[in-house]
Amino acid sequence: SNITSLANLTNLHNLYLDSNQISDISAINALTNLHFLVLANNRISDIASLVSLTQAGGLRGGSFVDLRYNCLDVTPGSQVMYDIQRLIENGVNVDYKPQR
Repeated sequence: SNITSLANLTNLHNLYLDSNQISDISAINALTNLHFLVLANNRISDIASLVSLTQAGGLRGGSFVDLRYNCLDVTPGSQVMYDIQRLIENGVNVDYKPQR
């Protein structure tokens, strides 16, 4: 459930972390070569780190992120939906429905 040790693996391109009870994904900020990320079926409620990662050069256009089955508030106008929209505007394919 703790992924802080991944922060040093900056050359990762693909990362599968589904079904690990992860709630904090801030360590992903350092993974600037990431293109494919599966975070499905965890306990994530905040994806601001993914938006920061796109600003740092990771998750470029054509990248994919799977956020299904987490604890994301995907109601219209929520911060999470704002962050998902920013990812999409940066060319990231985001799969986020359904949630728990």
